[in-house]
Order: sequence, then C-alpha cells, then structure tokens
Amino acid sequence: MPELNTIIMQKDYTYNEIVDLLFRLKDIYGFIEIFPIGKSIIGRNIYAAKIGTAKRQVLYSGAIHGSERLTASSLMLFLEQFCMALQNNTNYSISSARNALFGKSMVIVPIS
Repeated sequence: MPELNTIIMQKDYTYNEIVDLLFRLKDIYGFIEIFPIGKSIIGRNIYAAKIGTAKRQVLYSGAIHGSERLTASSLMLFLEQFCMALQNNTNYSISSARNALFGKSMVIVPIS
C-alpha cells in the first residue's frame, strides 16, 4: 500500500488552524468547494467544504458546541482521506470513493 502524504493529523486544532487546513485542502484537491454558511455566536465564519455537484447532499457536522474540537479534527481527517481516494480513484474503507459519492454531494462542516 502506498504511503499517504497527509497534512491532517488527529490532534486538537484551533479554529484558525481548521480554516487554514480547509483552504490548503482546496489548493491540493481542486474539486473541493469552500464557502461560509453563516456566523458563530462570536461572529466567526462557519465554513463548509463541499464535494460533488448533485442536489442530494449528505451533511457531516462537527464541533457543534465549539469545545468539541476532536470531532472537527476527525472530520478534517475524513475529508482529506476521502479526497485522496477520489483523486486516486481508490477505495475509502471497503468501497470505491467515487461509487460512494455517486448521485450525491458531500458537505462537511468541521466547526459549527
């Protein structure tokens, strides 16, 4: 199995680190769309990462209460690994990433 060149680690990221990583992933995987979907109670942008163009969407949301940042890093790791599988046309877990996404879009909101 080839070694994965990842930028995401399983660690407790800050808000600014998550935002930076989202845009770094967009630079690496041009098919990711990053956009704000609203503002937090303290006025920070809430960003979503979207893969795919289908109307049917699957939503993954993390760090809902702000202090649950481990879910944010888990979703970021998932996003990166899924994008790698899409780009390389390989499996994510036990099925093809492309087949898993067929007919759907994936929206990931790492920090709500």
